[in-house]
Amino acid sequence: MSKRTIHIIHPEDSSTDFLNLITEYIKEFSKINLIKLKTQEDHSIFFELIHTIDKNELILFFGHGTSTGLSGAVTKDYENHEFITEKQLKIFSEKNVMILSCRSNQYLKSYFKECNIQSAIGFPNLITDYEEIEHHDDPERLNDVSAKDIELFKEAIIDVMKFSLEDYVMGNLSIIQFYNRIKLRINKKIINLYNESPNKGKLPLGKMLNDMVDGMIFLNKNH
Repeated sequence: MSKRTIHIIHPEDSSTDFLNLITEYIKEFSKINLIKLKTQEDHSIFFELIHTIDKNELILFFGHGTSTGLSGAVTKDYENHEFITEKQLKIFSEKNVMILSCRSNQYLKSYFKECNIQSAIGFPNLITDYEEIEHHDDPERLNDVSAKDIELFKEAIIDVMKFSLEDYVMGNLSIIQFYNRIKLRINKKIINLYNESPNKGKLPLGKMLNDMVDGMIFLNKNH
């Protein structure tokens, strides 16, 4: 097992439970520090725990977000829709973070520099349920998305992330190499769709994969 530790912040929310498959996979070959947030106390303690993470280690955030912040847990007993907002992004100061949430690319672009983050990977709107279609930047572009398309897209996210993280750990990749590996795997999935049928690449799944790879960003404070 690699000596690298990956820190995963995952607020409790049934709509993001599918991301648990990534965690289950990578813990077979990497040390995992899983920070599950369920209660108000969990969320409060988190702001202290984050400072104990070594700046050279990778932090993953799995959850929902907007262009101005990240959401916390949503359960029958507790909801925290504004967990990390605007300049609170500075809790990741001097750290390497991948924020797997909707519009984290916009959030990072707005606050990355002033929050002194070492490096970060962000994503555009990710269609993992119908609510994201309603709030998409161009809803007409995805008005023919079906439940099956969404499930296939979620499966693609899981595959891309778990195998890219395996490469990151086992190949001792840098953050920029990890970012490029993610983009490579998404592009391979798009190519495979076109190889199966040119029309498939233009259907909803192909569009969602294209939007994902086109909207990804990598930021580094030294560049």
